[in-house]
Amino acid sequence: MTGALPSALVAACLALACAGVPAVSSEHPEPYSGEKLIEICSDPEQTAHCAAYIEGVRSGIRAHRLMLARRFSEAKQKPSALLAPHLQRESFCIRDGVALDELVGVVVAYIRANPDQHRDSAAFAIVSAFENAYPCGA
Repeated sequence: MTGALPSALVAACLALACAGVPAVSSEHPEPYSGEKLIEICSDPEQTAHCAAYIEGVRSGIRAHRLMLARRFSEAKQKPSALLAPHLQRESFCIRDGVALDELVGVVVAYIRANPDQHRDSAAFAIVSAFENAYPCGA
């Protein structure tokens, strides 16, 4: 009976821990709009969510660019004339040491100053904000 108590205790702890976790849906959620991102970033309870979303977009763009460059390199092919300029340079250049809080402030300020970004994809608004605030070669 002593062996049953720890497993029952573990099961009870797991049940309690998972009680507040929403079920994962098989449906794809709608991408955030700029307006939704502003709403999230303005909520003190969701500061981490906001920062993670913005950093996720930044990291995703960097990873995608590196992946494309690697694929062309491994295939020993040259990218098309349309794609080549995008692989040769970044669309924005955030210097080392920029705090995530600063990036969040840049994105929020940009979306607020550009109402046309409210309905657009939040990812598009983030890239636009970074291109505006951190141009390459500046």
